[in-house]
Amino acid sequence: MGQIVFHPKRYPGIRIHEPYADWRGFSRFRFDVYSELAVARSLVIRIDDVHHNQEHADRFNKTVTISPGLNHIHIPMDDIRLALVGRELDLSAIKTVILFAVSPPEEFALYIDNLRLE
Repeated sequence: MGQIVFHPKRYPGIRIHEPYADWRGFSRFRFDVYSELAVARSLVIRIDDVHHNQEHADRFNKTVTISPGLNHIHIPMDDIRLALVGRELDLSAIKTVILFAVSPPEEFALYIDNLRLE
């Protein structure tokens, strides 16, 4: 389990460069988030392939609500593959996975564990 501290900046988070690149044959992306906070927080999951053109519509983006306690996040692979506008995300060439918050008002921490493909 790893702790991620989100500072009050524009897009604080963690970037995983060049994860296991070939996500074909898997049905979902999963991970767990534990929050000691008393209130829910939003977390954005972003996934880019090697063809990403830096446009917002050319990547997978999903906002999830992290409630206090243990949260099990699971995203169907078809949701990831079909999220882009004008093309499919290339599941054979995943380049980056990013977990970030958007302009949090104060510093907070979350615990991330069990990142996996199933």
